[in-house]
Amino acid sequence: TGDKSILDLGLFVSTELRLDKLKVRPGLRLAYNSNYSTVPTPSVNLKYGINDQWTWRMGYGRGFRAPSARELYHEFIDSNHHILGNEDLKPEYSHNLNTDVTYALREAPVQVNTSFFYNQVEDMITYFMSSGNSTVTTYVNLDEYKTTGFILTTSYDWSDLKINSGISFIGRYQNESEIPDSEVPAFVFTPETNTNVIYNIGQTGLRISAFYKFNGSRKSYQLVTDGEGVQTPRLLGIKAYHNLDFTLTKSWSNRFSITTGVKNLFDVTTLNN
Repeated sequence: TGDKSILDLGLFVSTELRLDKLKVRPGLRLAYNSNYSTVPTPSVNLKYGINDQWTWRMGYGRGFRAPSARELYHEFIDSNHHILGNEDLKPEYSHNLNTDVTYALREAPVQVNTSFFYNQVEDMITYFMSSGNSTVTTYVNLDEYKTTGFILTTSYDWSDLKINSGISFIGRYQNESEIPDSEVPAFVFTPETNTNVIYNIGQTGLRISAFYKFNGSRKSYQLVTDGEGVQTPRLLGIKAYHNLDFTLTKSWSNRFSITTGVKNLFDVTTLNN
């Protein structure tokens, strides 16, 4: 109740060092928040041009995020929602590590990129549905949240045709893996694929585009209570699905264009959970 306000200020500084084929870009962010004590968040990014075809990059970043005014104080209540803020929230602290290798073919306009990432978040702010009242949702801190994954992307750009495609495996940390004698793996992975095709029809100003994505089954372990009150971790999740969009664009110079098309061609409206 009453007016609430938060002052959030930040200053970011960065520089770049060049050592032959290696580029080093360190950075530092200093923040001030009127509600919480903040910490400096450093980062560093490396880029090494192995040769004309191969490039390697790696980056690390420390993260800090204070709860927003909406997460702390806001109450959103209507016929479909009952979301309450939580004034006891703590700030998030995180680490992010990523690395990738890019390969460009000399003989063809093709580029291949492989990348790996790892995120670790302490006290991540997320939604929580009350077990006593399933219609009330609030915000809570998760003690620990981790994600890791591998991503492979390819791009082909030749004349009027552009094709971008990718595949990824994203793993999400399972807290139930810490239960003694548990067979739950530390991470459960979800596959995803996507392909975008864009074709410009000569000098007509017409562009045809198709966007496809496969979302693999997103599963996680949850504690389920049986009839005797015993809790055991079980693998539950959302069923996989495909999505396809198609658009046709007519352009007149660079100032005016009209786009029409169809979304959700596979008519996905309901997913089994």
